[in-house]
Formats: sequence, structure tokens, C-alpha cells
Amino acid sequence: FGSSFGPDCSGMSGQHACVRQTLKTVLPALSGQTRKGQAGRVGIIGGSDHYTGAPYYTALGALRCGSELVTIFTAEEAAVPLKCYSPELMVLPVYSTKTMFSASTELREAEVARMVSAITDFLPRLHCLVVGPGLGRCPYVARAVASVLVQARRLPVVVDADAVRIVGGQAELVSSLCVLTPNFREFCCLYEQVFNTCLGQISDRELLEAVAAVSRKMSCVVVCKGATDICSSGGAEPVLCSDPGSLKRPGGLGDFLAGTLATLWLHHHRGAQSEPERVCAAACAVVRLASLRACAVKRRSLCAVDVADYLADAIEELCPSCQPAGLPATPN
Repeated sequence: FGSSFGPDCSGMSGQHACVRQTLKTVLPALSGQTRKGQAGRVGIIGGSDHYTGAPYYTALGALRCGSELVTIFTAEEAAVPLKCYSPELMVLPVYSTKTMFSASTELREAEVARMVSAITDFLPRLHCLVVGPGLGRCPYVARAVASVLVQARRLPVVVDADAVRIVGGQAELVSSLCVLTPNFREFCCLYEQVFNTCLGQISDRELLEAVAAVSRKMSCVVVCKGATDICSSGGAEPVLCSDPGSLKRPGGLGDFLAGTLATLWLHHHRGAQSEPERVCAAACAVVRLASLRACAVKRRSLCAVDVADYLADAIEELCPSCQPAGLPATPN
């Protein structure tokens, strides 16, 4: 794929210099002068009767990166487990899986409407919305998510996991404030939805061109996750991140990326002067560094939750926070 962060940032030290500059530009300094929530209020539409870990990891990613308030909109069946995971999370059950699969069309339609209303009423309070982690593939939940996205077009949005399939079939749901974060398999499905043709076996260069083509067609940023993360807004040369990460690939690392990116993405759209591709690549670099550190300690026993303990250190290593009077320096 060539060097990460473009030819002007070749080599590991150069890559990290670019990441540091991007994070410094995007992330606000710690001043002690802000009010609760000003550093980031993130909403997550995700979780289901089968999946509760994904939205939790996404929330941790957002919080460890600097956001202050995270609200998860989820299924009633997932709400109690999520509340038990952490007191940091605000969890709103917005639909019942049992009702969504009811034999009664009237009950299903009412439940879709209830879900849409509960989330859209909350949108004015949010700085960024993440859609997809652990969402599942219930067609009625997908309909509700589509309706929410229509009303969230002025809000920075990170579209991940199962939600990528939703917007791939309805490109009008995506605005220029959106970033899509598919893995390679999800990207192949997305490409087929957008262009009605299968990618098949392709070279590295062809994959770069395919990611850029989807980005242009959908008028949003696309981050294709893989051995090398490809970040494209469809215009200039894609920005790549191939920093070393974990040698083990437990489920959940992509969820940390969605949350970390949500925090950077909301600050980027507050007026931080940085290229969107570099903001996305910086988020990738943070999660890769945290994964690398965690894997060095846990090795074969590494689980995704272990990475959470290293996200804060990775952020601090790449973008040291200002030290207000009285705040001790971060220990080495």
C-alpha cells in the first residue's frame, strides 16, 4: 500500500508526528473552564438481544478519547446488561425485540414509531451519533434507523457494522457529515450495493480506487478497516494507517475505533482545521497503539476489554494534554 499518512510522513516517526499534529489540531486542551458534556456528548444506536458488548466498547472508546457523556439507545433486552457493565453509561431502551417480531403489523409499526420518536427527540442534545455496533439485522429496527438518519443529517455520524448495510442500500441516508467504517467483508457488500457489481479478487491499488469510488458516490468519508486501514473522502489520495497493532484479533477492536473516531469526528466538525481522512487515520492509529500495548502484556489471553485499559495511555502518548495548575503530570 505504500507509506501511511502519505509520502510526507514516511517511516514510523513521521507517521506518529502526523498523528500527533492531527490530534493536537482536533482535540481541545484540558482547561478546567468547560461545563459537563461540552467536551463531547455521543449517542450510540446499537446493541440487541444477542449483542451487548459492541455498544459498550464503542462507548468506552468515546469516553477514553475525551467525550464526557455517552447515551446508548438499545433494545429492552440489552438495556439491563449494558447498565450493569458500567455506571458511566446512560442507557435508554427504545424498543422491544419481541414486539418488533410480533405477528401483528399494527404492533410492529407502533414499535418502529416509538423507537424513532425516542431517539429523534434526543438528537438536539448530541454532538455526534454512532449507528450500528451490535445492532443486528432486524428489518424493522433497520427501518427505524433509516428514519432516524434522515433526521440526523445535520449531525456528525459514524456508521459502523450492520448499519453499513442499511445505508448501502439507501445512499440518500448519508450526508457529507458521515463517515462509514466497514471492515473488508462489509466493504465488499457495500461496494456491491452501491455499484451493483461484485469486487472479486482485487489488488491493493484496485482496493484503494474502490474505496475512493464508494466515497465519491456516497459523498462521505469511508474508512475500510484491514491490515492497512484506508481512509478516503473521494478526492485526494487516500490516507493510510498501517501502524503495528495487536497480533491477536479479538472481536470488539472495531467498536473501539467507532467510539474513538466519534470523539475526534465531533471535534473535527466543530471547526478544527484538519483533513477528514487524517482525522480518521489518527483514530485508527490510536486504537492500533492501544491494541499493541495491550497485546504486549496479555499476549494469547488478550480480549477486547483489555484494550480499554490502554486507550487513555495511547491518547496521552500521541497527544499529551495540557497540565492545568495543580494537575500532576502523567506518570511514565
